[in-house]
Order: sequence, then C-alpha cells, then structure tokens
Amino acid sequence: MPRRWLGPGLGGDVDPVLCLAAVQESQPVPDNLFVRFIKASYLKPLGVCLKYRWLTVLFYAGFYSCTVWLLLSLGHEFMPELEEGNLWIRGTAPLNTSLARQRRSPKNTCHHGLLPGGR
Repeated sequence: MPRRWLGPGLGGDVDPVLCLAAVQESQPVPDNLFVRFIKASYLKPLGVCLKYRWLTVLFYAGFYSCTVWLLLSLGHEFMPELEEGNLWIRGTAPLNTSLARQRRSPKNTCHHGLLPGGR
C-alpha cells in the first residue's frame, strides 16, 4: 500500500516533522543512578557475550538441552509404577462378618463376574 494512501496520521509526511519538533527542544539529561546500574549490569556482560559468541551459543544450547531433558522427564517421579497383570480383588461384606462365613459365600465374587461359575 503506498504511503500517500495512509494519510498524514498513519505514516505520512507530518509525523516525522512533528517528532523532530518535539525532540529538537529537549536537552540531554545526565544518567541517574538507575540508568548507570542498568548499563553496568547489562552492557558489560553483553560485551563479554559478544566477544565470545560461540562459547555463549554453546552454553545456552547446553542450558536449553538440559531444560528440555528435565521437562521431558517431569512427571515420572509422581506416577506409581505400572504393574500390569496384577489383579486386585477386594471383598466387601456386611459389618461383623467373619472370614469363615465370607469364604462359604462366594456369590459376592460371582455377582461381580470375577469368578465364573460360582467357584
């Protein structure tokens, strides 16, 4: 889309002129404590990283690889071990039922379809 179709408010010829008028009268301000702290804590390490580019790339590639490995293994320590082939049968009976009486009455297990034929 050509610039002349955008109009003066959307990238026309008026915006750069207004910006120049607003910036032209401003005076530079000395850096305050916060700006100096940001420059010291960011620009110096940035210079070291740019000086040793390949070492920086290798370091962050290793860091990224370790992060991916940890994310892929996340959750395994929370899951119990899967025991396939084990069958857990839980017999339920009314209160105060003895074990001998429960053994004589296998219809509870047949009712749930665990033992075929009432055995």
